[in-house]
This record gives sequence, C-alpha cells and structure tokens, in this order.
Amino acid sequence: MNAPLPVSRAMPGKTSGLARDQYGMQDYRPRRLASMLRQKGLAMPQIQTQTRGTVHVLTLNRPERLNAVTPELFDELSDALVHAREEARAVVLTGAGKGFCAGGDIRAPKSDYAPASRRMRRFYHSVMAQLDELDIPVIAAVNGPALGAGLSLAAAADLRLASERASFAAGFAPVGLSPDNGATYHLVRVLGYTRAFELLLAGVRLDAAAAREWGLVNDVVPHAELLDRAVELAGRLAAMPGSSVPVTKRLLKEAHRRHLVEQLESEARAFDETSQDPARRGAREAMRQRITS
Repeated sequence: MNAPLPVSRAMPGKTSGLARDQYGMQDYRPRRLASMLRQKGLAMPQIQTQTRGTVHVLTLNRPERLNAVTPELFDELSDALVHAREEARAVVLTGAGKGFCAGGDIRAPKSDYAPASRRMRRFYHSVMAQLDELDIPVIAAVNGPALGAGLSLAAAADLRLASERASFAAGFAPVGLSPDNGATYHLVRVLGYTRAFELLLAGVRLDAAAAREWGLVNDVVPHAELLDRAVELAGRLAAMPGSSVPVTKRLLKEAHRRHLVEQLESEARAFDETSQDPARRGAREAMRQRITS
C-alpha cells in the first residue's frame, strides 16, 4: 500500500512554513497579506463556506472572473478542507455566479516563481493532494463552465452533478501547454485513456449532455435545482451509518494500485473495521426489526 501524501493540518491563522515532504513537495501554506486581510474582514473571501447539517458547501467566490484560480483562492480552499475534514461528513464544491471555475486567472499579477513548475508546487499541488486525500465524499456541483484548472477540480471530486448550463474543456493544448492540477491523473480514471486523450488534446468542449454521455458527470439537473440536489445527495452519503463511506472510498482510491489478491485482503480487513464500528449498531438493529416485522 502506498503511503498517503502528507498534508498540512495547520489551522487558519497559523503558519506551517515551507518544509518539504518525502516527495520533495512543499507544504506551501505561509500566510499571505491578502489572506490575512480576508480573515480580518477587510477583503472579500475567495472561498465561502456554508454549513447544511453535516454537509459543508464550499463556493469558489470570484464571480467577476468566473472563479478563476489564484494562490489565495487555493490557500482558502485548503483551510476550508481542513475544517470540513474535522467537522463535516460530506463536501459540495461549487462556483459563485455564472461559472464553476474558468481555470487560471491570466490577469492575475505575475509572481516571481519561475519556471512555472515552482508556482505549481508552491501554491497548488499540496491542495490538490489534500482534496484527493479527503476521506469524506466530495461532490462537484458544476454550475457553469469548468475550464482548465476548473476541469481538474471537477474531475478530482468523487461525484459530479452538472446544471444544463455547465460545460467542460481543457484548453491547454490549443495554447501550447500541457495539463496541470492533476487533470491527467483524474481524467484517465474517470473517462479512460481514449476519452481523456480526446478531451485534453483534441480541443473538445463538452456541454452538459455530452459530459453525461461521456461519463464525466453523474447527472444533469435543472440549473435552479443544482445546489439543492447536490446537497441532498451529499446528505444521503453523510447519513450512512458507521465508517462505511470513508472506508469504501479508501478502497476505491487504492484499487488501481493493487492486484486482485491484495485488494481482496484489503476488503477483508476493511470489513472487519466497518463491522466492528459501534456507530453501525443502530442501523443493524433497525434492519433486523424491518426483516422480522
């Protein structure tokens, strides 16, 4: 079994420094001035968190830029994921305004991080790993265009619901770039090699119906119902008793790294873990009563 990628658990307002993990990646989370201003209420947050029962709704909040990503947005997303891991049983990720996420913000001030890979490692990689490592379900509610890094974010979720206004495109190859933020990792798992190749390299732009046909999204719903439907689905997953959801998610995440015999053994150990969880006793008793009544 591969060791999980170490992820910072620093809470908002604390600095974790720039220590390198065993993979040579930086835990980038120094507190920048813009983040401090938002914490003090002096600037608009780029991630808004709403709590609906045991579900955290995380909204990318740069609607004037179609929620294009910035280092500050990813910094706040990291903080929100830390809180969700500690406080929630499911996450819904969506965008404010007309877009889900338009990818990188080409109008953002240029940083001193050159080559570009330094910027990726410093600001983005650890957050994408943190999202992938999260042991609770993540549902992307794609309310509009998901382009470039936005496509990567959507693909990183466990499930994707799209409104009829959603669209998906990579946008890297037409400008002579290769994908980033885990697009190649997640899309080949979601779509298979051939579809991922076509989406990333052939200049394809999928509308919501085509994304459903390709298997990129689980369902297409009316735009006005999108968030409620996503929260409803997240709530159903959050309400599952015991540790069945996080344990099954872990098994699915690890399956592609293992041979069948190894996976069978992992399933056996996981079954012991879930069957002995005290939190499932009520559900087991309720099922027994339904059977005997």
